[in-house]
This record gives sequence, structure tokens and C-alpha cells, in this order.
Amino acid sequence: IFLGLQTFYNATEKPELESKLNDTLSSAKTSKKKRFVTRLGWALAQLHLTKKTDETPEQRAAKAREALVALVPEIDPKETAPRILADVGDALAESGDPGNATLIYEGLRKWWPRAPERDRAYAGLGFIAAKAKEEPKALEYFDRYEKTSIMPKTAPDDHGVALVQGELGGKVAMARADLLATREPEQALNIFLAIQKSKAMPAKSRGEAFMKAARLHASQGRYREALPYFEQVYLLFNRFPAMVAEAYYERGEALEKLNMKDKAREVYSELATREDLKSYKPAELGLQRAEALGGVIEPKEPEGGLIPTTPVTR
Repeated sequence: IFLGLQTFYNATEKPELESKLNDTLSSAKTSKKKRFVTRLGWALAQLHLTKKTDETPEQRAAKAREALVALVPEIDPKETAPRILADVGDALAESGDPGNATLIYEGLRKWWPRAPERDRAYAGLGFIAAKAKEEPKALEYFDRYEKTSIMPKTAPDDHGVALVQGELGGKVAMARADLLATREPEQALNIFLAIQKSKAMPAKSRGEAFMKAARLHASQGRYREALPYFEQVYLLFNRFPAMVAEAYYERGEALEKLNMKDKAREVYSELATREDLKSYKPAELGLQRAEALGGVIEPKEPEGGLIPTTPVTR
């Protein structure tokens, strides 16, 4: 119902809806109606995500997280909708509070074992364990997520890798690969490859898989093998400029490791001269490296998506 309310308010009327929700939330807190408080607070968090303002998406997401985290004192997992529990658990984990996030996820598992959101609980617990370097526990949660997920699963590929489709499935697969990267690097690469090839995966997940494969090769000194993976990111995933900027810069670094300084200068120059990437830190670093290698030039064979017609000068 609360999500549906948003459709009745256009962009200029959203502040009015926010005001009404806040007033009702204050009244609910005074009346100690905890279930109503959690639902209203959750609705406000969703409004932060969708309301059009001058803020960046990251700033809106931060406001939504704050609104969700503020609900923790009011939550009784037995009485709280599983969607709200999953959102609050994710917000706590992203805010650096794994202890309370674990309590929320465990409450979701206990009281709502058949809810679709149990997938997010298993995944979230796995991410927390992985971040804490508790590999066996993380892999156990990821196994349970993949076994019980309501999302469809791909058939095993030639390397035996099967993926749960969707964004969360991609995140779980990549987290698993990250855990395996040190002791089983080839299996980790097989997982990244499966994500790259899967048309069922969101574009961002596929781009991240290319980046992770490239970085894994580079971390093992296989710089030549890393090059095409970095290149594919800025050829295919220009919708994600932060990732593209990192791919350019790290490809330039790999080329320098191979003593291919002219090519590295060209890659750094392309990074520095792309207008859509100038606000990202790697573009600044790329400019510095291009100048150190002889100066910024316009690449002779543009590879990326947006190339200006004149070189950049300081």
C-alpha cells in the first residue's frame, strides 16, 4: 500500500507525501504502535530512493539506509514483514553493523522460513562471514542460498558452474569466487567466466565479473592475460562510468608492467580525455601517468565510448 501511494503523487508533490508520512510516523511513535512505525519508516526509506532531488543516487541511498537503520529499536522479527526485515538487514550490513544485521537476518530465517526474502538472509549472512574472513561459514551460507533460492538456476557449464540468475545470484557467485581466488584461482576464473557469459545476469554484474577476472590475473603477474578483460569493460559497459574509469587506469598499469609504455600512454590519454569520466579519480591519475610518459595525446584508435576532438591540457 505504501509503495502504491507514491504513484498518486507526481515529482513536485512528493515532498507533501514525505511530510504526511513523517507526521503519521510521529503519531505512531507517540502511540507506541511498533508495527505501524516500522512500516511507515520503511515507506519513507523507499521514498528517499525514488524522490527526484538534486542529490546523487548515492546520497539518496545513504538517506534510505539511515531511515532503515533507525527502525532497529522498533523491530520484532516475529511481527515485522520479511521485506522490511531484509531491507533493514541489508542497510545494517552496508552501514558497518554486522552484529545487528546478523540478528535481523536470523530473525527472518526463524520466523519467515518460507518467505522469498529468506534468499536475501542467506546471502547477507554469507557476505558478513566472507567479510570477516570466515570462509567455511560463508561458503555454507552461499550453498544454502543457491540450494533454496526461488530464482531459476542455469545448467552447469563445462566447468560445472551453475548460477542463480539475477543480481543477487551474481553477487553471491562473485563473493564465492573472491573466497576461492587465493587457493583455487582457476575455479574463481571459471565462475567469473560463467557470469560474463550469462545473458540472465544484469549488465553491471557482468562488467564486475570482467573486472574481477582482470584483477585476479594481474594479482598473479599475468598482466597480458588481464588486458582483454579490462578492455572489454570500457568497450561494453559504458553505462557504468566509475567501473569504466577503473578499467582504463588498471589496463594502463598492466601495460606499464609489460613495458608497453607507448600503449599505456595512449590508454591513459583516452581516459583523461573522455568528458564523461573526468569527475572520477582514475581520470586524474591517468592524466598524471600520461604526462609522466610524455604528455597527453588523443588516441589514434579510440577504443572507448566518448572521445573528445581535442587533447586535454592543464
